[in-house]
This record gives sequence, structure tokens and C-alpha cells, in this order.
Amino acid sequence: MKNAGKAVGLCAIYIGLYLLCSFLVSGALAVIAAVRFAVSTSSGAFAFSYPSLAAYMSDFIASTATLAVILTNALTLAALWAVCVIRRRSVREEFCLAAPHDPSVFAYAIPFGIALNVLLVFLLSRLPAQTLAGYEEASSLLGDGRISSIVCSLIAAPLLEEALFRGLVQGALSRVFAPWLRIAVQAALFAVFHGQWLWMLYAALVGVLLGVLRERTGSLWPCIALHAAFNLASFLPISEVSALYPLLYVFLLMVCTALVVLLGHRLFIAPARTSAEADAGTPNL
Repeated sequence: MKNAGKAVGLCAIYIGLYLLCSFLVSGALAVIAAVRFAVSTSSGAFAFSYPSLAAYMSDFIASTATLAVILTNALTLAALWAVCVIRRRSVREEFCLAAPHDPSVFAYAIPFGIALNVLLVFLLSRLPAQTLAGYEEASSLLGDGRISSIVCSLIAAPLLEEALFRGLVQGALSRVFAPWLRIAVQAALFAVFHGQWLWMLYAALVGVLLGVLRERTGSLWPCIALHAAFNLASFLPISEVSALYPLLYVFLLMVCTALVVLLGHRLFIAPARTSAEADAGTPNL
């Protein structure tokens, strides 16, 4: 019971550090917005477009959303690294940064992540328009094609979220809880972390898959690769293909379905290859 309490306490510290870093970054950006508004208003620059500080700050927050995520994630990673150093623990072990037992897992994880995103987006598109309103607005902030959005989605988010949830949280819980329970707990936290309710639904699913992948490979790197590939699909012109070439889109969905089934079996169901089998090139049937 004592070990369980210690593991939960560590998880609370890790999550708390992220919330603290998010608060610090948001506060800093709010101060910058207030100062810019005060200076610009005195010169008449925003007099017509922004009648109040609240109006300007709302627009400023929306325009710097991806920057805020990048800064928050970078600051959080630094803080989590500092915790490991203070506790005199190996960063490599705490973050589960060892090489995977079977390096070929990357060849399966990357296309699986892309195909899974395409299928989930298709399923979400079948929902009523009013249900998708908040989801599309939130998604537009992080998938608009700007450099900051790409860095946020493909680098900052996968690194921080995998390090925090599959690395530290799942790792801390692995010392006291059964695999299914620690996977479920980190996936639930990962889902809540995303805020918007549709994001939370598919984040829970993806969180479970990433947790299983971490357990099977003994490494965080395949999780980071799958996560980045999943986010990468948001920048592909899938919606344009569906609108202009419906038959091609149907074929694409069929291919993605096949990839999810076949690669999903290889990643999450088929017996995992050991390091010795991978080095020897032993086939996994």
C-alpha cells in the first residue's frame, strides 16, 4: 500500500508540474498581451479593431495557441528532467528511452498511426455538424499548416505527452499495478489532458494503444513515432481528396482499414519479438 501511494504521489507531481508550467506560460503571454494592448492603445493602433483588453487578449491567445503549447511542453520536459536528476534516477530508465526490443516496430507503427487517424477522422465526419463545431474549432488551431503548428503537432506534443504519460506515469505505476490497470490509468489521464470531449474520446483509445505498445516494446521511441505519425495525418490533404475524388477516397479508406487491422495485429496482438530474435532475424508468424 505504501508503494502504491508513492507511485500515485509521483504521478501527481508529474501532472502538477505540467499544470504549473502551463500556468506560467499562459500568465507570461497574458502579461505580454496586456502590455502590448496598453502601449498600442495609447498610440491608437488598436483603437478600432479592439475596443477592450478582453477582446484583444482573446485574439492574442488564439493566435499564440501553438506557441503556448510548444513553450509549455519544453518547460515541462525540462522540469521533469530536473525531477529525475534531483531524485538521482537515470533519465534513460525513468523515461523508458531504451531502444525497442525489435527495431522493425517503427516500420509498423508509423503507417499504423497515419491510417488510424484517417479512419477516426472519417468516423467523426459522420457525426452531426453541431456536434463537430467545437472539435473543428479546436483542431483548426493546431492543424493550420503553419510552422509553429507543425512543430507543435509533430515534435512538441509527441515528445512531452509520451514522456509524461507513457514514460513517467506508466513507469511509476508499473512498480505497483498490473499492466492493464496502469495502461487504463495513463490513458484516462491522457484523455482528460486533451480537454475537448471528442478529443478525449479518441485520445483514450490512442492512449490505450500507446500504453500497450510501450509495454510490448519496452521503449518510448515507438510510441513517439506512432504519436507523431498520427498527428502527421492531420496535415495531409485527405479532405481535399474526399471532396474532389470520392472514389479514390473510398479506396484510401479501404487501404487504411486493412493497414489498421494487419499492422494492429502485428503491433498489439502477435507475440512480441525478443531482442535476440530481432538480432537473428527470426520471423514472427
